[in-house]
Amino acid sequence: MSVPFPLGMMHLEEIRLTQIAPRMWAVNGIASVLGSTLAIAPAVGFGFSYAMLAGVLMHISIFILFSLGFRGAPGTGREG
Repeated sequence: MSVPFPLGMMHLEEIRLTQIAPRMWAVNGIASVLGSTLAIAPAVGFGFSYAMLAGVLMHISIFILFSLGFRGAPGTGREG
């Protein structure tokens, strides 16, 4: 789950999109299962450090995309 998911759920409340919250929980569940399963391959093939680095890079990428994606979204109070 980490930090981005709870922050995203709080952001849904801010922009009044709570009706899609069940879908976000489903996406989180699927990503958790797939992520933990798919992390085994690089950990075995390249080592645990590389698997952790890949996870960190993905979290940073998601943070950047999330930050850029909502910058001027209608209803966020950040238009213009």
